[in-house]
Amino acid sequence: MPSPTYTLAELRYREAKRRIFAKFVNESDRQKYSCEFHPCFTLKAPSAQMAKKLGALIGDFSIGVIQEGQFLKVFCETFKELKKAYVFLCNATEIKPVLLEAERQFLLQKGWSYFDGFVMENEPKKLNHFIFNECIDYDKAAILANLLSIMPEDAARLTNSDAATVFLENVLYASCEPLNNTINCTPPLVRAKFDAKLLAHAIIENNIGFETLNCDCCKPHSIEASNVLGSSFVVAKFMQNAFFFNSAIPCYANLFHRTHTNKQSREIRKREYSLHSFPVGPLFEGQIEAVPLVDALKLESEGWATIIKPDSLHWVCKEKGSALAESILTLLRKLQYAELMLQELEREMLAEKGLGAFLGENPKKAYLDEYVNIASSLLSNILYKLLDENSTFFRYELAAAIYSTAGKNPKVQNITVIPKTSRQ
Repeated sequence: MPSPTYTLAELRYREAKRRIFAKFVNESDRQKYSCEFHPCFTLKAPSAQMAKKLGALIGDFSIGVIQEGQFLKVFCETFKELKKAYVFLCNATEIKPVLLEAERQFLLQKGWSYFDGFVMENEPKKLNHFIFNECIDYDKAAILANLLSIMPEDAARLTNSDAATVFLENVLYASCEPLNNTINCTPPLVRAKFDAKLLAHAIIENNIGFETLNCDCCKPHSIEASNVLGSSFVVAKFMQNAFFFNSAIPCYANLFHRTHTNKQSREIRKREYSLHSFPVGPLFEGQIEAVPLVDALKLESEGWATIIKPDSLHWVCKEKGSALAESILTLLRKLQYAELMLQELEREMLAEKGLGAFLGENPKKAYLDEYVNIASSLLSNILYKLLDENSTFFRYELAAAIYSTAGKNPKVQNITVIPKTSRQ
């Protein structure tokens, strides 16, 4: 007889007890679970030597520190103590790690979410999908709690933009990356211009992430290396006079516009052709300029330029898995699963009731419809925040890598994410 399936319905951190308490439910039963838990925050220092100094700097707090090269994982007995150590570190340095509430830390470390399916063995064992439990009142907050590993009462207050922020905070936490306080003041990204699923697939297929770009372990020796990205720069000599081109990497086009003369000519051309980003140019015969590899290859094939030599290489790690790629893959799989469940349910409803199948209310169908809509919106907002130069999550290297690999359009079910290292 198969084990009954439970849903994670509640989870709380009790600071006085230093423990996590969880409640799992199904239609006829409830199970409780608890375990010891000490919260932490993670950070990446500029060097291993600096990481050691930072660990010593906060050594007066009641903590344990695990160092692995540039990476630090800082533990405290309670979340209150952890927050004191965090505030001290932020005030004493320019490093601003991501600090998450204790419940979210626990769920991310376990790979759990609210309303996931579990079987209760010696330890709760998560199934590979969420389940619909008729004893739970599903709403937008419950769906976001499942997608973001946050408490439903916290999810209820989120806007669509806030939800994407929470998702990317989770990614930064897993990547040991800080928030970015730099604002570029560029024109807002035109949201309708990009295909969120296409860009998401590019991230997964190419293992693009905050911690996997330009790593120390996989530095390529030549531009022909398999992990070299199209966002690498090469020196090109231009063969035509007074021409412009539209870059495959909009953030590079904006950078070119900010750092080169003839701004008015680019602004006029952008308006005349209703372009979503600035054109690159004007460029002249014999002019030599460093441009992204993905653009240079296209220009060379069309006779507009000749590649002379590499300028600066950008690459992706082949050893470590990207937390961003893994998180987006999980989101896409949940979205696909909900879509498949919805299709199956609609077939069953048609077979049972014919054309009148959709006249009445069906709570499960309403839930799945909402789940698909919310997950799709979340994905779009995540990509927007990664690519918008005024976002705290924007990194030029990351955005350029996404754009430069987006033409491959692989199928997500054929994608394998490199397993994450034991650092997290």
